[in-house]
Amino acid sequence: MELLSALVLCAILLSSSAQSPPSVVSAECNDTEKDAGVALDLINKHRRDGYIFSLLRVADAHVQHVGNASIFYFTLDVLETACPVLSRKHWETCGYGPLFGTSDFGRCNAVLYIDRRLQRERLYGYNCTMSPVPPKLYECKRCPVRITVLENVQQYVPEAERILEQYIQKSNHTNRYKVDQVMKVLLGEADRSAYHIEFTIKETSCPTIKLLTLVSGCQFLPDREAVSTDLHKVY
Repeated sequence: MELLSALVLCAILLSSSAQSPPSVVSAECNDTEKDAGVALDLINKHRRDGYIFSLLRVADAHVQHVGNASIFYFTLDVLETACPVLSRKHWETCGYGPLFGTSDFGRCNAVLYIDRRLQRERLYGYNCTMSPVPPKLYECKRCPVRITVLENVQQYVPEAERILEQYIQKSNHTNRYKVDQVMKVLLGEADRSAYHIEFTIKETSCPTIKLLTLVSGCQFLPDREAVSTDLHKVY
């Protein structure tokens, strides 16, 4: 992020006739919450996997005024929602999973350029670090069901493919779908064990009518043409 800030500053110096660069000043976090939301929306649009982040709070904000434009330097505390990034929804429209305590939380540093006169918004760069909620924070000793977030989700890809086949048989899609990514697997333990699996699927180039075609050989359509969705199942 320091390198990114330096590059932004160099660009300002080269394009400005001023003798000294515009100063970077502290900004009130509450006053910049709307602009922070814009930055987070652009971050989510740029990402290609995982869940959409929602804004918990603006942890820190600085601003640099350059002519009619402003450059914001944000530190944002974020929480993942139940919406995969493939849904391309706005973060404010996304809710949280049935087990709120199992959502990952983290922090994003972002540099946002805004020219309000030209109605131009540009994300110069960002970096996000996410961490799972420590089990002790959501562990409920008196609850009838104990929830565990499983780490090795790739071993559940075959189960996701089996669930997808059941979904396809009940749908009327023109093209076949294939598992794109297993997002999260939860283990619930009580009198018996149950798994909650969340994964995304994407449309392929193989027509559904070709039933004998192995879906593993089907290629995903480009993102701009493919239809994507998310599935979750308890088994």
